[in-house]
Amino acid sequence: MAHSETLCKESVYSSIFKEYAKTLHNYLYYKTGNISLTKDLTQEAFTRLWKNCASVLPQNAKGYVFKIANNLLINEYN
Repeated sequence: MAHSETLCKESVYSSIFKEYAKTLHNYLYYKTGNISLTKDLTQEAFTRLWKNCASVLPQNAKGYVFKIANNLLINEYN
């Protein structure tokens, strides 16, 4: 990915989603055992990535969505 690529470009965001969504989903399902909650948290993590696309570098996207998802999971059980 070139340095000029931004997550706000739909094709870049889409490729990030395709690359990491299943892995994130599997991680959250392993943690929760709840398919509905897993889907909601995965969707919310990627929604937040899109909302903050200008401030997240593509190479940091995986860490970002996993961190957001983990925080959402912690909040869910507190």
